[in-house]
Amino acid sequence: MLGKIFVPIEARVFTLGRIEKGNLACPYHGLQFNTEGKCVLMPATPDHAPPNRAFIRTYHVQEKYGIIWVCMGTPKRDIPHFPQWEDSAFRKILSGPYRIQASPFRVLENFIDPAHFPFAHHGIFATSNHPEIIFGELKASSSGICLDFKFWFKDFLVENNEDAVVTLLPCRYEIFHPLVVYFQNGIGTNDYLSIYCAITPIDENESQLWLLFGVMFGEDVTDASFLELQATISEQDARIIESQRPQHFSLDSQKEIHLPSDRLSLAYRKWLFEQGILNSKVQLNNATEVA
Repeated sequence: MLGKIFVPIEARVFTLGRIEKGNLACPYHGLQFNTEGKCVLMPATPDHAPPNRAFIRTYHVQEKYGIIWVCMGTPKRDIPHFPQWEDSAFRKILSGPYRIQASPFRVLENFIDPAHFPFAHHGIFATSNHPEIIFGELKASSSGICLDFKFWFKDFLVENNEDAVVTLLPCRYEIFHPLVVYFQNGIGTNDYLSIYCAITPIDENESQLWLLFGVMFGEDVTDASFLELQATISEQDARIIESQRPQHFSLDSQKEIHLPSDRLSLAYRKWLFEQGILNSKVQLNNATEVA
C-alpha cells in the first residue's frame, strides 16, 4: 500500500546517472532514456534504433517543501499539506534526513508519543519533574487522526534552561498519511512552532526521518544552532527507537504493553489496519482491548 502513496526520498539515489537535454543518461554506456522511460539514444551505435525492450521503469515524482517525493505506484492521494510553508510570517527550516535503524512505523509512533518528551528529552524542551500529559479530544476518521493535548514545556532557547519556568502548552497532532505527521506546538502562544514530520521507508528495519519547521520566534537563533539542537534530539530518539522490541511494528498485545498515554498510537495502528497498511484483524482486536 505504501507504493501508492508519495514518500520523500534522497536525491543522492540518482547520482549514478546524469541529465542530458532532458533525458536520463546511463553512466555505464551513456544510454539515454526519456521521461517515459524509453531508450532514445545508444551513443556507441547512434544510427541504430534502440530495441523496444530497452526501457526503465518510471515513477510519479514531485518536488515539494524542498524535498523530492516519489510514489512507487499510482498515487491514491496528494502529498499532505504543510500550511506554514507558504506563509511568509514563518521561518522555514529543513532538518534531516536522519538515518534510523528501525521500522518507519516505529519512527512515526515515537514522534506522536508526547509521554516520552520529559524523559528522552529531559532538560531540552521538557523535564521529568513535570511529566504529566493532559489529553484532550481525539478524532479519527477514514481521512486521518487528530489529537489535542498539553504538556509542560521548557524553553529550549534559554541557556541553562534547567532553571527555566515550565509552561503548559496546547498542542495538536494530525495524521493524514501513514508516514507523515503535522504537529503544532504551543497553539495560540508566543512559543508557537509547527513541525512537518515525514519518514522515508528504506526497508522493514531502516528509515530516514525528515523534519520541516515553521518557526515564529527566536529570530536571534541561527538556523545552524537550531539544526544542531535538532540533531541532538534526533540522536536521543534514535537511541530509544532502535532499542525497542519487537523490532517489527506489531499489534500483538502479548508482545507489547499499551498504557493510557498510548491512545494516539493505538488509534494510529487501528487506522493503518483500516487503510490496509496492516493486515491482522485478530492482532488488532487484542491490541485495542488493552487500551
